[in-house]
Formats: sequence, structure tokens, C-alpha cells
Amino acid sequence: MNQFPERTSSKIVLHMIPAMSYIIFVLAALGLLVTLRIKWRQLLFIYLMILLDIAQCLYFYGSSRFRAPIEPMLVLLAIGFTWWLSLLARATSELLLRQGQRPGAPGNRG
Repeated sequence: MNQFPERTSSKIVLHMIPAMSYIIFVLAALGLLVTLRIKWRQLLFIYLMILLDIAQCLYFYGSSRFRAPIEPMLVLLAIGFTWWLSLLARATSELLLRQGQRPGAPGNRG
């Protein structure tokens, strides 16, 4: 980005960085809430590592913006939220299919 600032790709990446940060943080927070209820024992290590990194950044630097060490964990939590959404969508579609296949359901001739 700094070497070739006039390139279109550099400009796109420059605008993507702040936007993607907010999206990752929101998805990770939602993933934290969802996985905390479902799989908190399996992900306890990740939760503790995220808290440790944030605490260290706040103590040593006075800012929590140095998130490079926990970026993979944030992505994992964001993936956890999308996994939960896919399970919810699958359960909803199966429920709708079952309701549509009832013998007395509207539209069924059986």
C-alpha cells in the first residue's frame, strides 16, 4: 500500500481495512455470545487468550488496538457465529419442510 499508493488495489485495501475490522469485531462478539452458551468448555482457552492479550495491550500500551496476536481467534469466533447461523437456517428450513408435508397442510392433496 505504501510502496504503490496510486494503484487501484492499494486504494481498495486502504478502504477495506477499517470496514473489515468493524465487521470482524461484530461477528466475533456475536460468535463469542453464541459459542459461550454452546461450547464454552471447548473454547475456554481461546476466551482466556483473547482476554490476556487485551489486558496486556491495555496495561503496556494503554490501547487495545494491537490485535494482531488474536486476529486468528477473532476469525474463529466469527466463523463460530456463521456456523450457528447455518445451523439455525437448516433447522428453520427443516421445520418448514415438515410443516409443508403434513397431511392436512394447505396445498397438499394427500
